[in-house]
This record gives sequence, C-alpha cells and structure tokens, in this order.
Amino acid sequence: MEERSIKLYSSEVRYIYRYNVGIIFLQGDIDYFSYPEINFFFEYLFEIRNSPIVIDLREVGFIDSTGGLRILRESIKKLGYERLALSNVNSNIKRLFKTANMNQIPIYVNVHQAVKELSVSVVDPPFDKAC
Repeated sequence: MEERSIKLYSSEVRYIYRYNVGIIFLQGDIDYFSYPEINFFFEYLFEIRNSPIVIDLREVGFIDSTGGLRILRESIKKLGYERLALSNVNSNIKRLFKTANMNQIPIYVNVHQAVKELSVSVVDPPFDKAC
C-alpha cells in the first residue's frame, strides 16, 4: 500500500493506492486555489499508475467550477466513466454535478463499494472503518 498527503490553504488531499485502485480523499473546499496541488495527485495516478480512481468527497463542503469541476472533467477525459467513481457525495455537490451535466460519473455510498466495483484483483477488499 502506498500513501501520500498534502495540506493546502483551504483543503487537504490524501491518496492511497490499494488493490490496483487509486483512492483520493479530499477535505475542505475544492476551488481554483487548490487545483494545482490536487491535480498533482491526479496526474501521478493517471500517468504513473494508470489506475482507476475513486474520489471520496465525504469531507468536502464546497466545489467550484474553476477547480473541482475542472479536475473531474480532466479525469473523465483521461479515464472515462468506467474507470472513475465518486463516493460519499453530499446532495449539494450532486446538484452541482447534475447542473454541470456531469451526473454520468458513478456515485457510491462509500469508498469500499466504489473500490469493489473498480478493483480488478480483489473481489471483496478488506477496508478499515475509516473508509
């Protein structure tokens, strides 16, 4: 298992690479100012790992169109809908996705469920309670 994290001005990003899936945990507000650092993790997982990605939004309060939606649009272009999933999405963010015509991204109740769907090597990955 590989893990990295970075604390930003208004948000925090942590990722774990498990079961051939990159899991990105976002916290705080995802906006224009946090985009470059968050994008670093996405680029790493796209280019180096070439893995499916689960984005956990459990601790995200706000996503703007210049930062958060931009990251998702780029993710969809690189991965396609079949290799990208979201988990723990609140109703305000779901509405934003629907308004932006991005409601085709699979949304799961929790990280465990999303990884189970995207994982190629493990049918039922054992997760700790934090997921």
